[in-house]
Amino acid sequence: MQRRSFIERGLSLVEGAECPLCDTPWETKQHLREHLQAKLAKSTEAKKLQESLQTNGAAINAQAIRIVGLLSPVQKLAQPQ
Repeated sequence: MQRRSFIERGLSLVEGAECPLCDTPWETKQHLREHLQAKLAKSTEAKKLQESLQTNGAAINAQAIRIVGLLSPVQKLAQPQ
């Protein structure tokens, strides 16, 4: 994901069958473009997964805070017992 903008920039710089990012020669310009586009697709999938994990993690965190808030009064009542 951190390389997404780098790969996007490299894709825009493709002029021939040699990679503008690493100077590696490719069979054709189209093969190189397809390779970089596949990397971008994986990056997009990873970004969606990261966002989903963050959203779900925040929801779990909110519920954990709520539960802790409910347990505190119960703990105070139980201490004298």
